[in-house]
Amino acid sequence: MVLLLSVASAARAAPGRWSLSPALGLAHQDFTSTGLLVSLDVAVGVASTLDLGARGGYFDPGGCCSSEPTDTHYGLLFARWHRAREAWQPFIEAGGGEYVVQNDTEPGWFMGAGLDRRLSERTNLYLAARYHTVSRPASGISPDFGELQVGFRFRL
Repeated sequence: MVLLLSVASAARAAPGRWSLSPALGLAHQDFTSTGLLVSLDVAVGVASTLDLGARGGYFDPGGCCSSEPTDTHYGLLFARWHRAREAWQPFIEAGGGEYVVQNDTEPGWFMGAGLDRRLSERTNLYLAARYHTVSRPASGISPDFGELQVGFRFRL
């Protein structure tokens, strides 16, 4: 709540530079299966073609044969490069942070690409594909995963 109030306050000072992006998608881990993914990011435009931000995400693809937890959640920082504000804005992004895989916290990073489609002056619809590489936890599983998301980017 404090974070959202801080973002709202900063957004009033610099309209259009901040964005809030909720998204839904699918994530697939090799050691389990595919599951629904939800994420939320907040970013600030530091240049006409560069945003810096933070993202949190969660998914649980479910395990086929284990009573152990199979969920993954993450918090990371990222940079997104995109075309200047046009109707169609392809982008690439990369970042890293902490991933919690089956109750084991590990560092990791991601890279991805996508496409924003401007719906209005302050709203975009986007599609993104990302691949996350995570250090192998003590359990020995491979926590790397890919995701495909669709979401909205609201410019505050």
